This record gives sequence, C-alpha cells and structure tokens, in this order.
Amino acid sequence: MRAADFEPIDEFHFRGRQATSQLLEKLALAPGANVLDIGCGLGGVTRTIAEEANAKVTGIDSIWGNRQRYGSDPTSGSG
Repeated sequence: MRAADFEPIDEFHFRGRQATSQLLEKLALAPGANVLDIGCGLGGVTRTIAEEANAKVTGIDSIWGNRQRYGSDPTSGSG
C-alpha cells in the first residue's frame, strides 16, 4: 500500500496531500534524512514524507488509544 491510499482518512490538515507535496518540494530532503513529525495525528504526512522523500520519519502525537493503534498499523506496511 502507498501513503496516498490512506489520504481519505488521514490527511485532515488544510489542503491535504497537496500541501504536503509543496512542503516536500521546499524542504528538498536528502534520501535517508531523519525527520520528526510532532503532532502527526494518524500519520498521513509522516507516511507521505517517508515514501516521497525516502526519509526516516518518526511521528509523535499526544493523542493515545485507538488513534495510535490505527495510525501505527498502516504505517508498518508502507514507506
């Protein structure tokens, strides 16, 4: 599965995946770069950055419980 497959359920921020793509263009991350996504929510941006920039991304969110479980499971199968 690809990060885009999860877009309908986990890219809730303003302008969604389009905004994430623009951010990645501006950051111009080197392959293998380490990125910390604070406030990652369900992990949509985290997965997109890992996949599109070939980066190692760690996501942290203060919401626990079901969101953490559902955010972690799809991440393990993608980028």
